[in-house]
Amino acid sequence: MAGDEHTSAGLRRALARLTYNDAFVASAYQDVSGSRVDLEQIAERLATDLNTAVQVGLCRRPWASRPGFATDTAKIAMHAGVRPDDLMDLLREAESLRAFRVGSSSRDGLLAAARDHHKGGPEGTDVQ
Repeated sequence: MAGDEHTSAGLRRALARLTYNDAFVASAYQDVSGSRVDLEQIAERLATDLNTAVQVGLCRRPWASRPGFATDTAKIAMHAGVRPDDLMDLLREAESLRAFRVGSSSRDGLLAAARDHHKGGPEGTDVQ
């Protein structure tokens, strides 16, 4: 139906805008996909169709590090008709990847600071 295609396209545009908003599952899609969200891969991981993957992406994002993660994720999964375990795995992976990226950026800054600190020390202490 033409109306369904129009709605689907509109929802996909909304999803694309929300990939940078941490309040939505769409941001988890961004975290696991990298620079460009691969919606087909996300749908495959959730064992569902593209439209359902879009609908899940428009939901509020539960965080594994916060209370209620399992309950909130199960509610989303039940509403959308996807397996809760598949969605939990995706969300946990996204959170882990995000933590790794943030930690990696912080570590690079610490290493640079450590190098700067050692350059002014006694002879032979410069780190190359």
